Amino acid sequence: MVDHSGGSSVTIACLATLALYVMPQIVAELSQTRPKLRLRILDMMPPQIEEAVKDGTAEFALSMIGVGAVDLTHEVIVDQPLVLVVAEDHPLAGRGSVSWSDLSGVRLIGTGPGSAHFQLLESVRPQIRQSWEEFHQVQRITTALAMVAAGNGGALLPLNLAMNQPFGVRTVAVTDPVITRRIGILRRAAVPLSDHADYLRRRIIQRLRQDRSLGKPQEEISSG
Repeated sequence: MVDHSGGSSVTIACLATLALYVMPQIVAELSQTRPKLRLRILDMMPPQIEEAVKDGTAEFALSMIGVGAVDLTHEVIVDQPLVLVVAEDHPLAGRGSVSWSDLSGVRLIGTGPGSAHFQLLESVRPQIRQSWEEFHQVQRITTALAMVAAGNGGALLPLNLAMNQPFGVRTVAVTDPVITRRIGILRRAAVPLSDHADYLRRRIIQRLRQDRSLGKPQEEISSG
């Protein structure tokens, strides 16, 4: 897409949390490597992300994959484990890890049905076979993190987000089993990306796989 300034632009869709913690560094790099390239980031909820890719509004999306979007191509980049995030004075804050059974009776802050996080947790309930209570509900996991910091309960959040935690918050590994959210690229199968969009896709993949705080690279996932 050519803009009126004589440069080019690329539109992508992106989960809000990934737009917050991944894209700023990518945009800073683009300002050096492709200074005339303009980037439009649609930070959306999963249903809107899927629709934006399908109708061509976005050339591709950086999102949680494996839940929905069955008619789009899924390119896996990293897996991000879920952890329990609590205030530092919470009874579980000093634990090295907890099991899902330990969460029984813990007041948790959950996310609404429109969020990818909600879809992930609902999809693994049969696997976990343990119940947990979501006392408060918000729409974004960034809001859940802020609620935890204010002492309103705990939250099950992806590790990369929890590592950017505010002061006074602790993370505890959740095991038996470990649950991960899978991050990757969504795109239309039969539609090639523009040169700029493909360059951006490759830079996003490289950044996610190089930064260990953002997840376990797909190469390691595949090799076991």
